[in-house]
Amino acid sequence: ASCPSFAIYESEIRPLLFDVFRETEDDAEAMLEKYAEMYESLDNTSLEKRMDEIQRELTNIERKKHKLLDFNIDGKISDEEYLSRTKMCEEEAEVLNQELEELNGQLNSKAEFQKHMETVRSVMRSAQRDVSRGHISKDFVEKYIDKIFVTIEEDGRVRLDVRIFTGESTEKYLKRLKVRLGQTNG
Repeated sequence: ASCPSFAIYESEIRPLLFDVFRETEDDAEAMLEKYAEMYESLDNTSLEKRMDEIQRELTNIERKKHKLLDFNIDGKISDEEYLSRTKMCEEEAEVLNQELEELNGQLNSKAEFQKHMETVRSVMRSAQRDVSRGHISKDFVEKYIDKIFVTIEEDGRVRLDVRIFTGESTEKYLKRLKVRLGQTNG
């Protein structure tokens, strides 16, 4: 009950890693530029408008709660009705506060995103420099390679997918960017 595994020797993988890092330099730069352009195209004005709307809605909810308290004190509504309506107001406010927090995080993520993309760029350049010097060693692998996925193709060939190490998940940043741009696939 085990997978059909096989050994891949260092002498076999080293030339492949040289090829991967040589061939992907232009692709990686193009990809990073594409995502940077996508990020720059974001309209923060719409985020700020929605945040202002939420603040107004939260202010209105607070007014409603004060009015409900006044009605309760004046005997116009029962304690039960006061508690019920106040609870509804608080639930609505909680949802709005969560949305506000998410929008604020999106608004503030620009600097974080740019910093992360520069980290990826730096790692790629550093790896390219080491490859050009012929320095693919155990230290190189530990420093630049997060994972290597090995897949056996239907025709018997072996496909290696090499994921570079950037310190954090680039996929997380790209998913957040795609959500902000309204892209749900790819």
